[in-house]
Amino acid sequence: MKKRLMRLMRWALPLAAGCLLALVATSPWAAASPWTAANGDQWLELNTTSNPGRVYGHTVVNLNGNLYLFGGWLETGGLLAASPLAPMAPVLNNFLWEFDDEGIDWLEISTPDPKPAPRANHSAVASQGKMYVFGGIGQDYTVLNDFWAYDPDANTWEQKPSGPPGRSGHQSVALDDGVVVVVGGFDQNYHPATDVWLYDPANETWRQGAPFPGAEIYNYSIAAHGQKVYIIGPYGKRVYVYDAAQDAWTEQTPTGPGPSQRLNAAYGHSSHSVWIFGGEDYDTGEVLNDTWRYDFATNAWSQGTNMPLALTGARAAFFPGDHLILYGGRNTNWSPQNRTFVYYPHGAAAPT
Repeated sequence: MKKRLMRLMRWALPLAAGCLLALVATSPWAAASPWTAANGDQWLELNTTSNPGRVYGHTVVNLNGNLYLFGGWLETGGLLAASPLAPMAPVLNNFLWEFDDEGIDWLEISTPDPKPAPRANHSAVASQGKMYVFGGIGQDYTVLNDFWAYDPDANTWEQKPSGPPGRSGHQSVALDDGVVVVVGGFDQNYHPATDVWLYDPANETWRQGAPFPGAEIYNYSIAAHGQKVYIIGPYGKRVYVYDAAQDAWTEQTPTGPGPSQRLNAAYGHSSHSVWIFGGEDYDTGEVLNDTWRYDFATNAWSQGTNMPLALTGARAAFFPGDHLILYGGRNTNWSPQNRTFVYYPHGAAAPT
């Protein structure tokens, strides 16, 4: 219990932030060559003119072929108290940013009211042309249960019917039929939850599914493939699969070496695989920089090229074309970051 509470407080409360790290790229697609591995994997750091700031507890979603970043703890550079030894003071935000893959830059999007209140540790997922945002930590550390849909064509937010109780540290994913699945997290009292909820955008209704079979599931990685949900992270190389059609869970032990138990890893999934990046070791809290790929068809893990730096709480999503954008998070000193990286898995063509 003590370990769980310490882990929760690291993400529920603002921590000390470090100094701004300079971007090293000299042109939008410039790269440091040591980040390229023999197997063809490649990391590049992008030199963007603007960015969402030093942020963690945010979300990044691929919506209609565009990436949208929403919310999180944003480091402002202020102090929590008058003492010069006081830590920096991250604040909750509800800013919406879009990544321009052609101009290689971040663009802030202004949306009219109503809109979601500032929050962090929420979930966001794209389904049927909209981005759905659920829950998270709000002002005064209140755990939220509101549910919103962002329509990029109209550039408007719309509040939808709430279903699950208040939740933070959870994740959500969309099945092939558009149904949104929300799993676990922390409840309003910051106790681990294992319940599963499914939202159907067609009729705007919620229903409960079979609960996650483990004792707890929070700050994990998630992916959808067809009508199945894959849970990765807290249980090491083991993968838990939820079959929405059968409303049943199974545990899989993939072949090959796999990732250690971890929380708050960045992740992204394509049509054939899910990748996880870094996070913090479940037992020691060490911030990691390794990259792992799980193949849905073969039920096998393989290791990719390490990230350029260790990060926990970064967020990522794939673009069409099999390259992934990763942003934010905190480094080994728990300092929030404002760096943008692009990852090209083996077989994906990096720009020149």
